[in-house]
Amino acid sequence: MSTKVVIVEDERMALEYEVTVVSQYQELNICAIFRNGSDAKEYLNKHDIDLLILDMQLPDMKGFEMLQDVKKAQKVIVVTAYKDFAAESFAIEKHQIIDYILKPFQPERFEKSLQKYRDVVKVEQLKTNVDKLFKDGSTLEPDSMLIKQMEYAVRDKGSNYTILHFDGTTHRSRESLSRLLEICPAFVQVSKDTIVNTKKAGYLSQKNAFKIKDNLFEVSKAYPLPEWFLAKNKS
Repeated sequence: MSTKVVIVEDERMALEYEVTVVSQYQELNICAIFRNGSDAKEYLNKHDIDLLILDMQLPDMKGFEMLQDVKKAQKVIVVTAYKDFAAESFAIEKHQIIDYILKPFQPERFEKSLQKYRDVVKVEQLKTNVDKLFKDGSTLEPDSMLIKQMEYAVRDKGSNYTILHFDGTTHRSRESLSRLLEICPAFVQVSKDTIVNTKKAGYLSQKNAFKIKDNLFEVSKAYPLPEWFLAKNKS
């Protein structure tokens, strides 16, 4: 499924360059191009798109002024030659500013912004899948995609719930840690209240701990790592 893109850029040469860069990606489909804010605003209020590439200095209004009149929330990559617009663009609460690119830019710089967009969409899709799964009281099944995407789970001491942590989202579940360990072969228990997905975590042997992003999980002496994991990570 392609990503529907709208480009709003008033400078002819800059517009041609941006179209050339975006067109290199088969996943991106340029569905409209505008050189002023008024026409872009009218289109965005009538059509659903996935990604807006926006110049902040337009002939009839500033880009952030246009966004304030766009009712449908947009994911935006800001492309402009004016550094001063960075703070203003990130201050627009209704819309999601994915990144801010200063002109002129190389294709590699746009790739970084596009990857940020992909990451945002991935998290949103994951959250949708998680919410859908548990909406009717469903339970996790062995080898399901969500099992593989889960990073770690923590038992909430103040309730009977387990907090499942995915990439960028969490969910409260009635699943016990013991059942999760049964159906998640890659998980290990590191403490009384925490299990970790070894395929999502880096193991620090000197600290006997797992690291997932900025989270460090030290392995408790009461929960020695299983033989299969130690054999796999034997130096």
